Amino acid sequence: MHGSAVIDKGALVETHGYAGHRFFIENPGWLSGGALAWLIRVLRLAGVEELNALAAKAPPGAGGVTFLPALSGAMAPEWVAEARGSFYGLTAAHGPEHLARALLEGCAFAMRDVVDRLADLGVDTARVRLLSGGAKSRLWAEIRAGLLRRPVEVAALSDSSPLGAALLAAVAAGAEPDLDSAADRMAPETIEIEPVAAHLDAYEDAYRRYRRLFAALKPMFGESA
Repeated sequence: MHGSAVIDKGALVETHGYAGHRFFIENPGWLSGGALAWLIRVLRLAGVEELNALAAKAPPGAGGVTFLPALSGAMAPEWVAEARGSFYGLTAAHGPEHLARALLEGCAFAMRDVVDRLADLGVDTARVRLLSGGAKSRLWAEIRAGLLRRPVEVAALSDSSPLGAALLAAVAAGAEPDLDSAADRMAPETIEIEPVAAHLDAYEDAYRRYRRLFAALKPMFGESA
């Protein structure tokens, strides 16, 4: 939430009016959960736990493999509906563990795009809280902490959508005077995940590869649509 409207002229994030005379600033997302479901199906894995276990076997940077998370168009680092996903950097030495790690990292790259843009717009990004299904992966949290070079918080109650709906309903019904009071009564415990210092350079190199890959492929977007 933000106290004033922030307009992104680069159109990476949107600003919406929100209850309590505040504003909700977001990027609608880049199919992270859908990307996991897709790779689980392609590799014929048992589920998310097996994908996480595979990814943990590959090094930070996924051995040079880069995943562009644009399976249904790109919403980071730019909105390009015609963009398509890709794996780049594959060799005969790579295996499913590198694909799994690259996918987790690629989705985290897109998150960094959004966090960096929010910071450029003056929105406070000192605290990053992970919610919903993706927050249940310790490895993914460590990857995101490393890419952002700051700790991330994982809420003990990760299913935030129904909790937010309950808060709004409590205020609308008069059970709570305002959203701040309602939120204070339901503030979830969090676990803080620190970045691994030894991995920071690998993540920075991997992120730069991702941005170069997006720029290189951009002229081709739309050709296979």
